[in-house]
Amino acid sequence: MVLIHRALLIGQVMFFGVILFIVSTDLFEPPLKALDKNLQVTEIVVAGVCVFLGSRIFASRIEKIREQNSTAVEKMNAYKTAAIVQWALTELPAIFAIVFFMLTGNYAFVALAGALILYFAIALRPIKLKAAIQLRITEEEVMVQAS
Repeated sequence: MVLIHRALLIGQVMFFGVILFIVSTDLFEPPLKALDKNLQVTEIVVAGVCVFLGSRIFASRIEKIREQNSTAVEKMNAYKTAAIVQWALTELPAIFAIVFFMLTGNYAFVALAGALILYFAIALRPIKLKAAIQLRITEEEVMVQAS
């Protein structure tokens, strides 16, 4: 689970770095500067909706997993699926913000992408104790699953 999270994070950071370098060094002229305001509104809406939906879907799935009478391994597998869905819904607006920066050259998109990537890296980081608490299983059961 940590490996998947890290891979998604590294992909976002690498894409962010490459696009930031290309635009800031004038290797690429942003073609849609005129649509800047429209894309800002679009990005704010997409980011808000995706982060909200990701959190709601994750919480809903966790609630269902808790109610199931299944083993810790089965619960952890379902937890991984729920986490990946939440990560994808959080990564989407970050990627959009990076693309919109590339298209407009507006550094406000850089700030938003950076904030979303930090949220992804810190708040959504998979931690065994957090998984155990959310699933209401022991940390040892999480450790057995992680092995």
